[in-house]
Amino acid sequence: MSLDLSGRTVVVTGAARGIGRSIADRLAAAGAKVVLWGRRQSAVAEAALDRGGGGVILQNASIAAGGVDGPYTHYSASKAGLLAVMRSMAVELAPFGIRVNAVSPGYTRTQMTTQNVTTEQAVSMSTSFARVPLRRLVEPSEVADAFVFLASDAASAITGTNLVVDGGLTANLYIMETLA
Repeated sequence: MSLDLSGRTVVVTGAARGIGRSIADRLAAAGAKVVLWGRRQSAVAEAALDRGGGGVILQNASIAAGGVDGPYTHYSASKAGLLAVMRSMAVELAPFGIRVNAVSPGYTRTQMTTQNVTTEQAVSMSTSFARVPLRRLVEPSEVADAFVFLASDAASAITGTNLVVDGGLTANLYIMETLA
């Protein structure tokens, strides 16, 4: 399996900071030409088609698309909407050889995560996060690795998929652990 992305153009959503920035950096290090994406889906599709057809559009979603944790209705709704857009784009753009996928990170060691918790909570989340089966935060580089995989030939038959990178968080119903 080759993760060399030389000669590939990859569009990354949310690439200005945090996880998106790490993804863009990792894709570039793997040899890809990286396009930083804004808000207009049609412009992304046009750019891929202008380069001779084919390509990959990757979107930075979140596990918040499938559930809520706190008063962040707007965030969860926007990420759920992004997944619906991703699936629609995957179907519409597949005839042009364009694959469209998303990655949904779980709690990741970023400024967005740490600014919403105390210092003690941040340490706990990094070393013994009981709610997450791997017992830690996800690193931005681990999320970026998922994007590199989806952009590579190793994922050539994958489109319309949301790859969850959350240390097992969404796999754990966390019921038995909460019973006293």
